Amino acid sequence: MNRLESASEALEIQYQNVTSSLSTIKDADVAKESSNYIKAQILQQASATLLSTANQTPSLALNLI
Repeated sequence: MNRLESASEALEIQYQNVTSSLSTIKDADVAKESSNYIKAQILQQASATLLSTANQTPSLALNLI
């Protein structure tokens, strides 16, 4: 194997490593955003429940707060 083939092989391996790393980063970003989305949904549902309770019984809502 000559030097040019060795250099080409090394570049191919580096390319594969970079591609794999980018894929891992994208997967991590998706997981983080999914968690943030679920957190926002939970907060929205809790707020809606509190508002509903406040509309039904104002004094009960004050006790919850």
